[in-house]
Order: sequence, then structure tokens, then C-alpha cells
Amino acid sequence: MGLEKLNEHHKKNKHIKCKMSTDDVLLKLFNDNKMLTTKMIYKLVEGSDAEIAAAITSLEKQGMIKDVAGAWIRTDKENRQPALV
Repeated sequence: MGLEKLNEHHKKNKHIKCKMSTDDVLLKLFNDNKMLTTKMIYKLVEGSDAEIAAAITSLEKQGMIKDVAGAWIRTDKENRQPALV
């Protein structure tokens, strides 16, 4: 779910509008889809290419995702939802 769609959802449901970081959006996507290719991530996450590439690299360095046969998968055990602030 992209940032724009998430914010629309919150507006419609009278939630306080929140901004999620690109990392949080990516982690939410990985909760919904077990494997994502880099191409899919760029289509699903709204943001600049540099922002998305930095988020992928950051999550990989933290050990949250890893590349398996050309697709990214989550490697952390809990698969927690990102906290909405």
C-alpha cells in the first residue's frame, strides 16, 4: 500500500493523517506479500528512486530483508506491523 493510498484510507476513516517512513511502507508490503522483486517495490511504493533504494539498502543492512533468487524476502521472525504514529 503506497503512502498516498494509506493517507486516503486514514482520511476516509477519520483517522489522524499520518506519514509513514519508506522503511515502514516496505515492511508493511512484506507483511502482505512474502516475496517482492525490486521492480515490484518501485511500482508499489511512492517515492523517489533514491529514497526507495536507500530504504531497501537500509533494511538489508539491518537484516530485515534478504535477496533470494532475485526477490526480496523478510528475514526477521516476528513480521511485526509498523507502528503508526
